[in-house]
Amino acid sequence: MPVPLSFFRSETSQRLRAEGMASAVLHLLDHRGIEVSDEARERISACRSTPALTTWVTRIPTAKSTAELFGPCGAMATELPLLRAEAAQRLRAEGHPEHHIQGYVESYTEGFLRSQAESVLTTLHQRGIDTPEEARERITGCRDVETLAVWFERSMDAGSIRDVLVEN
Repeated sequence: MPVPLSFFRSETSQRLRAEGMASAVLHLLDHRGIEVSDEARERISACRSTPALTTWVTRIPTAKSTAELFGPCGAMATELPLLRAEAAQRLRAEGHPEHHIQGYVESYTEGFLRSQAESVLTTLHQRGIDTPEEARERITGCRDVETLAVWFERSMDAGSIRDVLVEN
């Protein structure tokens, strides 16, 4: 007899999953002895963005404060050059021709940028923020990892798409 799986994709299920992740983040911060202000506790508890919560979970082992936990997402900007260099070095050590290495690194970069843009769009979608096609195209067309990092950070708290894409 088939079991209906629609509940696992429902808003209720997503909310419960996010609440569990938020609870885990708070527990892990507590376990590490990191002080969590009332404001930070509220931000974590109220978060319903799985990508944001996942980012925070991955930062917990090295974070020394909630400020480091929340951002900036500049780590994204520093990861890409390092990952590209490591990939190129590995491929050179394996004896691949330089033009193959260049093509791989370019493809890797494109995939990395695409995944960062998807993180922004997913966070906006999960938070129920309307994202018109023009904004979607701007986000997916962005080729600057630092801009995508800023947009991702903003997408976690923004009230509208304008709050995410605003130029400083």
